[in-house]
Amino acid sequence: TYSPTKYALERIKPFLNKGAILIFDELYNYPGWEGGEYKALKEVFKDDEYVFKAFNISDIQAVIQIK
Repeated sequence: TYSPTKYALERIKPFLNKGAILIFDELYNYPGWEGGEYKALKEVFKDDEYVFKAFNISDIQAVIQIK
């Protein structure tokens, strides 16, 4: 999931407004999650450009909001 996620995030980032919501379906909480969507998110966005808004504790989805 890393390559397509990074590609998509790089392409949409210039068009995202403050407050935009991004939903990830496989961000964390599975074997190897650090090398997938999470890695793409961390490479495209700086830590101060977004905030985590919601997690699915028993699954792998997460929601972030652009600052």
